[in-house]
Amino acid sequence: MTPTDVSNLALAEGATRSLIQGFPPIDNTPAAVAANLFYTPKTRSLLRGAPWGFSRRQVLLTLLRRAVESDGSLSTDPPVQPWLFEYLMPSDALRARFLIQYQTTTTSSVPLTTGQSGFTVPTAYAVTRVPFVLAVDMATGIPRKTILTNMENAMLVYTMDLSQSPDMWDSMFLTAETAYLASFLIANLAGDRSLMMTQIQIAKAALDQARGVDGNERI
Repeated sequence: MTPTDVSNLALAEGATRSLIQGFPPIDNTPAAVAANLFYTPKTRSLLRGAPWGFSRRQVLLTLLRRAVESDGSLSTDPPVQPWLFEYLMPSDALRARFLIQYQTTTTSSVPLTTGQSGFTVPTAYAVTRVPFVLAVDMATGIPRKTILTNMENAMLVYTMDLSQSPDMWDSMFLTAETAYLASFLIANLAGDRSLMMTQIQIAKAALDQARGVDGNERI
């Protein structure tokens, strides 16, 4: 499955009997130009719209600034007040979900079951209600997305940009995506408002169903 395949499904759903060979410059037909225009931004929008399980990623964040150095001295380049830490937002992040703290592990002598002599346990519970805000850093002269928080050693759980990797999508998300994309292609290629409004309702129903199933698969 490729972005071209997804676009062809959307074109077929939108009652447009055109199939494309790829995006420009591979294919410069009106259908290919329209698919290229809408595919990436609309797919990213749909991915950002819900905490989809298939696009969940968790990483240890890169620290940019801290208010107090590890030796206890005040930093000469602290983050903006009242925050203690500023981290770089991952470049593939579409939506920041929550922060948890990186935890070292220890080996316990208490067996988890009678058949185990020891096991690895976290030092603390993973608290997910940690306040944070998104910001922009201009220290290098180039805008960079950052995260401001008071949590040290923060890991971010976020929605990864999988717009160019349809093979990673859940099948029900694919159905919602093609229905959603079809509504924009109808508006652009056919200019049929009645058909477009009908397609929007189809997309909404598919999206609601996909979100419900995805939510039921979580902890």
